[in-house]
Amino acid sequence: MGEFVTAHSCKVADVVTRAVITAAKNAVLGEITARLEKDLIKRVPIVKDGKIVCIAGRANLLQAFACASKKIEFASGADDGNIRKSVIARLTAQRWAGLWPLNVIVQDSAVELWGPIDSAAGKTAIRVMAEETEGVRAVTDNIIVRPFIFGGH
Repeated sequence: MGEFVTAHSCKVADVVTRAVITAAKNAVLGEITARLEKDLIKRVPIVKDGKIVCIAGRANLLQAFACASKKIEFASGADDGNIRKSVIARLTAQRWAGLWPLNVIVQDSAVELWGPIDSAAGKTAIRVMAEETEGVRAVTDNIIVRPFIFGGH
């Protein structure tokens, strides 16, 4: 019902949210990115002293990461690529794990997992699979649990 009202109403009060998610001006980009993904939002107002100073959207964060990658020489080991390939191969080998668009990032043998999945059990299984992959020293699980809707948003 809520989606119908949002899609068809002509009143501002029906289509905006009152529970606005914000971030501090000195927030770490990774925290804002995780918040966008976790809360399924596209933009976050950035506040300082209780006032909005700007709005960060997904495109802004991508630009910031792209610029940072040009300025920072990452100290990723030669094994990071192999670890990523191993984690992805292990996930792909499990029929249940290949149903979701997951992203695996590896830096300095630490794995970050991103994406949606439809169950807490699947989330845990994917984390454990990454943890027991040879060469992995740490796993950060950013996977969010949400129902999978065929043909929906």
